[in-house]
Amino acid sequence: RTRTYGNLLDDAYEEALFEHYFSSTLAVVDVGGRVRRIGEATGLLARVTPSPDGKRASVIRLVRPYSHLLTAAHFGREVELWDLDRGRRIEAPSLPQSRGITPTQGPGLPSFAWQHDSQALGWTEALDGGGERWVALDPPYGAAPREVTRSAGGIGRFGWTERGTALFTQLAERGTKIRYFVVAPDRSAKLAWEALLAETEFKEGIVGGVP
Repeated sequence: RTRTYGNLLDDAYEEALFEHYFSSTLAVVDVGGRVRRIGEATGLLARVTPSPDGKRASVIRLVRPYSHLLTAAHFGREVELWDLDRGRRIEAPSLPQSRGITPTQGPGLPSFAWQHDSQALGWTEALDGGGERWVALDPPYGAAPREVTRSAGGIGRFGWTERGTALFTQLAERGTKIRYFVVAPDRSAKLAWEALLAETEFKEGIVGGVP
């Protein structure tokens, strides 16, 4: 048995239409409204996350082959790192990549977070046997990522405060409660506080942001 979806791609013609209508180009717009396009960063750009200093950006690009059985949320993707000042791609071989997502892995795009002071780029990875770990790639982004923390209960939203404190959220009790954890210097996660989600927040899937 497989899941069924509506409005899927059926053939090469529809794949071409999909690329035509959903392709975009990465651009930098200053406060005066002037636009500087980065022509090489063109394609199916699904998510762009700029760094706090505005000099870099992580880009998630959807790539072929496109599934005819699953939605675009399951398509393969490449994660790229771009230097916005120079308009060129930064070589970062340790970034996570995926050429296809199975229905059991779940749809959706990975999330990335930038550290304010060091400009490190962070993301989460699933662990064998359950749980997740949060890793970060430090400039100049050519080495292996370092582990920030890990959690057997999973990691929701995550990020660093402007003072460099790492913290993340975690849903508990079947999604009715949210917990906030602060990461200690030894990489252990300490529960800071927890709260019940309001009924409207629970229905809409709102879990609150990282300060």
